[in-house]
Formats: sequence, C-alpha cells, structure tokens
Amino acid sequence: RVSRSWRELVNLDGSLWSEFALTLIDPSPRTLDSAKSIISLHLQRSQDHPLSLSIALSGSFDANATRDIATSLALHQRRWRKVQLLFKRTPPTPCKGHLILSTIDDEGNPIPNIESDGESEPILDLASFTRNNHDDPAVVDLFTEELRQLEELDINRASLYGLWASKDYLFPNPIPSLRHLGLEMPGRLDKLALWLYLAPNIEELDLAFHFSDPRWYLRDPDSFKIPTIQLGRLRRISINRGF
Repeated sequence: RVSRSWRELVNLDGSLWSEFALTLIDPSPRTLDSAKSIISLHLQRSQDHPLSLSIALSGSFDANATRDIATSLALHQRRWRKVQLLFKRTPPTPCKGHLILSTIDDEGNPIPNIESDGESEPILDLASFTRNNHDDPAVVDLFTEELRQLEELDINRASLYGLWASKDYLFPNPIPSLRHLGLEMPGRLDKLALWLYLAPNIEELDLAFHFSDPRWYLRDPDSFKIPTIQLGRLRRISINRGF
C-alpha cells in the first residue's frame, strides 16, 4: 500500500508525469475515453515541464479520436520537446452495391450513389480516392513561436496540422531547436517544402508518402512558392511509401 505522503509527492512532482507513452490497437469507445483521461491527467500534473510523449492508435477506432487527442496535446505545444503522434485508422469495410460517381460535394469529393442488390460485388474502397482518411483538412493549429523547445517530431497525418507563426496566423518561422523530423503525408511538394523550411537544423529526416487525391493539390500553379531551404546539419534521410 502506498503511503499518503508518497502519493502526494508523486502527484506534485511534474517531472514524473512529463514523459509518457500510449499504444492502442482497435480501442473501443470506452478505452478511448480512458486514454483521453490519462493523457489529460499527464498534461495537468506535468505542470510546466517539457513534454516527451508517444501516442499511437491503430486499427479500427472512432475517427474523431485523432482530432480530439491532437487538439488536446496542441494546447500544450509550447512544452513539446519530443513528440510522436501516430494515428493509423483502418477505413470501414465498404458496403455492397453499384457505385456511380455522378456528383461531388463542396470540397471536391465524390458523392457515391449506391444502389443495393443481392448479387452485386463490394464497391471499391473510397479511402483510396478521397481525402477523408489520409489528406485531412488542417484542423489542429501549430504555432512556431510556441514550439521553441521542440527537438523531435514524428507525425503520420501531417496534413492534419496547420502551420502558423502565431495565433495571428502569419507565415510560420523556422524552429531552430528541431533536430529530428518524421513525416507521413500526401505527395505534395508544397507541404514538404514548408516543413523543411521550418527545420533548418534537423540532423535526421524520415519521410513517407501515400497516395493522395489530386484535387487536394494546389489548383493554382502560380501560388506554389518554395521558401529558401537550408539543411546544413542533415546527416540521415529515409524516404518510404506510407500506408
């Protein structure tokens, strides 16, 4: 049995809560709720200590969990030191029917018209063609002025994050402290150029590209501006195909 004084000491020592890792495979909604509570507890009790954390979710889970967890962690991004966020969600099994891509929505994604019958084959997995599973709309903002302690960053849903200098939403500035960068992202050179611009002092670079809906690329070639990129300290680079 843990004594009361020892328990209070542990709860009050932020350094004991500032490093943690969480790996979940096919988590149920109840498990995800518990995981969110654990993450929230660590964020609260770690006080102002720099954060070193690894969150990995894979398999089948609620799609909103990706956004919810990333958003809660982003509220503490000024304390990020070593961060790994890996969300590899298995798309739902497609239903049976005939697929007719006759219309598109306001964001350019096809709206399937499914006519069910008992003899039809399963339709193609739309995750290969729409942006919803890989090319996330940027809903989590990262501000380079707050990432002054960041040394290592690994993310596999790079398009989930919007990059800005500050909450005034100005063009982001480089992050001099960043030494290791791991990205899994759509095959977009504009996004890659921006990330590399942000990391002039990286020593290790891991890249993985996955198939992407061409409609999610820049539509105006004149707006494709590559910033000046200098990677004088880069010692290792790895490039692979993503999921």
